[in-house]
Amino acid sequence: MKPEPGWHRPYLATPWLWRGRDPRGWDCWGLIAWCRPQHFGRPAPDHADLYSGAMPASQTERFDLQARLIGAHVGSWSRLDRPRPGAVVLFNVAGRPVHVGLCLGRGLFLHAHHPAGARPGVPATIIENLSAHVWARRVEGFYD
Repeated sequence: MKPEPGWHRPYLATPWLWRGRDPRGWDCWGLIAWCRPQHFGRPAPDHADLYSGAMPASQTERFDLQARLIGAHVGSWSRLDRPRPGAVVLFNVAGRPVHVGLCLGRGLFLHAHHPAGARPGVPATIIENLSAHVWARRVEGFYD
């Protein structure tokens, strides 16, 4: 399944939301769980039910939880040699594989980013380049 050109544009207004699973608000995995089946016809497990009800108080606790959940799913996917549209890109942040994005092609990826100091409800779904310094050094791999 090949998505329509520009399919991702409406999602750029989507805010980051812990355990969010639709375009009203999502976290990085929620974006993957929504967009892969909708636009690429590829499955993406939704593990929102495995999260605790509230976001962990510390970033360390959140990263520990995310690393466990993402690791549980990524292990069942096929690793790719290079990115392709619709593939999941896994990023290492603070020494752990805790962030995912969706490859768009031409070196770009879409992700729900929760930068330090972000306010709830502020759009945080963005397109970035895999070769950007902040992301290129963190790529763990590409999966389908």
